Amino acid sequence: MRFSIWTGLAAHKPLGNINRARNAPYRHSAEFRQRFNGCPIHEPSAGR
Repeated sequence: MRFSIWTGLAAHKPLGNINRARNAPYRHSAEFRQRFNGCPIHEPSAGR
């Protein structure tokens, strides 16, 4: 399961340009781990 600060509540999203710049590298890293491990990414839903 992957937890991302960008899929949470709007009030908890990162502020500032540096934090927003972290979004793409984190996403690419998670996609690489998904391919390398051969396991699809599962993110928690809002109802859980």
